[in-house]
Amino acid sequence: RGVNLLRKSRGATISKHDKHFLKFLLCFRNKRNYDEMLYSSKLVMGLLRQPLDVEYARLQDTNAGILSLKLDGEYRSDKSIQSNHQLLEWAYAPWYKPKTAMFWPDDLQPLVDEWTQIGLNVTDPTFATIRRTSTIEPDKSYVPSDDVAMDFLNLIAYKVDPAFQREMRALFKQNREKLGRTYPTGDRDLAVQSGPVKTKARQKIKVDLKYFVKPAPQSMAVLDIVRCGIVCEDSEELCSLYQLIMERFKGNILRVKNAFDDVKKGDDSHGYRAVMININFGDDEWNPKYRMVCEAQLLLNSYYQVRKDMHLGYGICRSEDGGKGNTTEPFIVLARDCAKFGNLEI
Repeated sequence: RGVNLLRKSRGATISKHDKHFLKFLLCFRNKRNYDEMLYSSKLVMGLLRQPLDVEYARLQDTNAGILSLKLDGEYRSDKSIQSNHQLLEWAYAPWYKPKTAMFWPDDLQPLVDEWTQIGLNVTDPTFATIRRTSTIEPDKSYVPSDDVAMDFLNLIAYKVDPAFQREMRALFKQNREKLGRTYPTGDRDLAVQSGPVKTKARQKIKVDLKYFVKPAPQSMAVLDIVRCGIVCEDSEELCSLYQLIMERFKGNILRVKNAFDDVKKGDDSHGYRAVMININFGDDEWNPKYRMVCEAQLLLNSYYQVRKDMHLGYGICRSEDGGKGNTTEPFIVLARDCAKFGNLEI
């Protein structure tokens, strides 16, 4: 398929989607190609970060408000809430047991019925895409309980996502009008960039690399399944929007990560910086009982413009933080991350 993509291009531009899938083809179980891509990507990322470093120096020189944004205690959620575990344990505790098999249909059909009844859109009602068979009991198929928990979390994510995106767009509009700035902006970039729900393949990578030490089910520790980026013109607009979000979700802010408050934080992200806010959110019109952690990332337009060019190289560079296992070596992590662009999951 990769050869066909290159032939069809005949020297023309290849879509970003196809470029990502070519990364998968090149690095899947092929460490030499991965090392070459990583070396090239680091060179490119080093060049791309230069204007970001210049912009950060300008923000420092003007003592921009974005440098000192932090989470005040009055807006913080209850400290007992650290992840989706605390928000959803009441819902999955009756059926979830770590590292156990849940058989079809005895264990799983009642869950499908329950989830459908509360309004979740169960697109795979027989778990056909993730069911496995055992050599000991080949007539019985099952799904690991941790996979069922991830499916449950994602069904809630797809239900909550539209309301979260609407809320962020409304706040963005309210803030622009409050500042007397044009809305609509007339610029496609100056807007709420609503990313898709994070793929389960990427969630599994985060669990394997980072959250494997968290309580089971580890998938509940992923906090950015529902997310968006909000691109602001300047520090003034971003700080005003930040305060508006704090007031709107007072008592439901889990954490704030401000990459602008320390010069060293840019080194871990090739100069890229943003303000990330994790919010305890639910769609009350659907069901006020079901809530999960969502993420709003506030960006300056100057950083967003460079980020668009960084995306390809960043995907390669971040895989370097992989482990040493059969599924976590860096070149395999990159293959797993890019397989989705070919409708694959490994």
